[in-house]
Amino acid sequence: MTELGISLAGKLIEVVGSDDIREICTIWGYKSHLDDLKDTITTIRKVLLDAESKGELCHQAEDYIRKLKDVVYDADDLFDEFLTLVELKQHNKGGKLSGKVRDFFSSKKNSLSVAYSMSRGVKKIRKKLDNIASNHNTFGFCIDSQPVRKRREETVRV
Repeated sequence: MTELGISLAGKLIEVVGSDDIREICTIWGYKSHLDDLKDTITTIRKVLLDAESKGELCHQAEDYIRKLKDVVYDADDLFDEFLTLVELKQHNKGGKLSGKVRDFFSSKKNSLSVAYSMSRGVKKIRKKLDNIASNHNTFGFCIDSQPVRKRREETVRV
């Protein structure tokens, strides 16, 4: 159920921690947002790992886990789109990464467009996470530490 979400979260943590992304986000002043997002995804990955180890979950917990996985997928899509743009420019220009990134973002149109798009994407992800947390707190959701066990049907032989 959660294996794909766990591996995706792990990959996303690597991507967010990559030197390329960190360098670009530092240039834009988004480094703190990036660190916050990385911490959040790390926490989500741990929740997914816990959910996987529990086996069967109640419906409420399954919905919560599904929503967390959806946010991880959204974050992955955002960073994939961003990395694709960077790689496209790298392929077209050649040379050192910092030079390529600088060339790519040197025009104000490209720089503002990509920065705005990235900012909007991170804000949407953050809003989804806030909504999930709000619902979690409002409805008193908590994942039970005990796995849900189905009763086995008993049969009697006569």
